[in-house]
Amino acid sequence: MIFNFKRGSEMTLNVIIVAAIALIVLIVLIFIFSGKIKLFGQGTESCTNQGGQCTSPNVAYTVGCIEAGSCKCPDTIQNAVMIRSQDCEKQARICCKSVF
Repeated sequence: MIFNFKRGSEMTLNVIIVAAIALIVLIVLIFIFSGKIKLFGQGTESCTNQGGQCTSPNVAYTVGCIEAGSCKCPDTIQNAVMIRSQDCEKQARICCKSVF
């Protein structure tokens, strides 16, 4: 009686390879969603690189005014919209970009 163990060992090896790949993907996703890896560099996050300028809002700046939508661009900037920018937020200012 001859036993052929080759098929069983191939399946086990395939399962190990798939599990290793899944583990690597899971670790990468955890790093991305925890903020350890930034998908975009600091250059794209700056206000000037987005075509805007850091300015004081037309209302008193509070930490939550951006999320709440109460921060508005001043009237001195024509047709301006507020865009997210970490460099302005660190200065307690907002980034305003003219859309025309």
